[in-house]
This record gives sequence, structure tokens and C-alpha cells, in this order.
Amino acid sequence: MKKYFKHGKLLALALSVGLAVSSLPVIASIKHHPRTQSSPDVSENLMALRFKVRRVRYSRRRTGGLSRGSKECNGDLVSVTPLWPNSGSEEEKTQTEVESTVDSNPTFFVHLSHESTQEAEFLLLKEQDGNQEQIIHEEILELTSNPTGNSRILALSLPSDGEKQLEVGKYYHWMFSVMCDEEDSSKNVVVDGWVQRIPPDTDNLETELAQTEPRNHPDIYAERGIWPDTLMVLANLRQQYPNDVQLKEKWETLLKSVGLDEAIATQTP
Repeated sequence: MKKYFKHGKLLALALSVGLAVSSLPVIASIKHHPRTQSSPDVSENLMALRFKVRRVRYSRRRTGGLSRGSKECNGDLVSVTPLWPNSGSEEEKTQTEVESTVDSNPTFFVHLSHESTQEAEFLLLKEQDGNQEQIIHEEILELTSNPTGNSRILALSLPSDGEKQLEVGKYYHWMFSVMCDEEDSSKNVVVDGWVQRIPPDTDNLETELAQTEPRNHPDIYAERGIWPDTLMVLANLRQQYPNDVQLKEKWETLLKSVGLDEAIATQTP
């Protein structure tokens, strides 16, 4: 793996399990309704969904890191799992899956087993001609907001800076590394994924979103196999309605439907 990991003074983004997702950028504008969080007419429209994976698009010239990383780090075994659809068969895993997004500044989620380190790094790289990768975003995360050291889900958000927005049709490689050794990046725990931005009007997506209540937008994204957007919008809904039982069930069903462990699926984003 290329040694992109460097130190820098950058803003940290992390979410503790059980806390509200206050730092999450909103992809869809969610309307506020004058009803309680557990109101039946909110939940009735939020039936548990299953993500419909698009036809897998692979390229053998792209290389990926680990779908799940687990290493000894500062004396403890640390596991990192991206909230990302599993590739499936062993044959498919020899190639690299590319997920789709219509968002110019998507958010990626990873599950961290526990903290035995103070720093991690989030990178976004853009694929160039000749199988080269250009660093678009590099950020050091100070993992100091979770004093319990328990497992949690982290939200890795791209800034709204126009220079860091994803271009339609381009391929991007995102990477998350728990920094176990400042001198040797090969000892870090690394996970990654690939994403391509598609036009927002794909499959009449914009039209259907405009005609549908925002609380039902996750179903529309999931129907089209647009993973990052499905997960992000659903995370925002769970923030707005933290006591909604069917929203909780929808979140768990979504994560389990792409092969993620129940222990991860039952945690709060």
C-alpha cells in the first residue's frame, strides 16, 4: 500500500455511540413535523428496507486495501470495519467494487472496535490516468472524544470546499487508517473503498425525491443501489427521530442486508 499517511493539523470528525449525530451534514432537507418522535404516522412510512446492490462494477487495475482491518495496536487488538457493502464471493473479492453516489460531498462511516490510540487519518484520492491517485483530502482525526474507549461508529465527512467536491463520472478511493506507529505506516489498521459520483438525475432520482417526503428518501436511494446516500440520509433521520423504533429497525436491516455484523448494525450512528 502506498504510504500516503502523514501528520498534519486538521480538524477531527468523530461520533460517539449513543450520542446524536450533530456533526453530520444533511443530504436531504428533512422537514420538521409538529408530532412526537414516536408518532405512529412517522413510523408507518418507514418500513424496514433491504439495500438492492447494483450490478457490481469492477476493474482489475484498481487495488483496494482491507474490507476489515484488525491488528495489534499499542498493545490492544483493534478492529476497524467500514460500513460498506461486502463484495460477496471470493472471486469478486479479487477485484474492487465501486459504489455510486450522487452527493458531491459524501460521508463515509467506519466502525472502530475500541480506542487504544489517539489518532487516525482519513484520505480521499482521485483516480488519475495511468493508475495514479491524487490526494484530494487528508485529515488527521484526534480520537479524544470517547473517554470510555468503547466501540463506536465514526462519520468521515468531506468539507464543502468546492475544490474537494466529487466530479461526476470520476472514481475516488477513500481510506481510513488507525495510526498505530508514527514511523511505519504498514503497522496501521487500514480500511478503504471506492466510489463514483453519478448524475443526480439518474433513473429519475431527482424527480422522485422531489415528490416524496424526505423521511422516505432512504428507500428511494436503496432501491437504486446508491449506498453512501442511503446510509447518510438514514443516519440523519435517526438523529431527528432517535426514539423511533421502526427507524432503528430500518437501520439494522440495512446494515445486515449488506453483510455487516449484528453487533455493528445494532449500534447507534
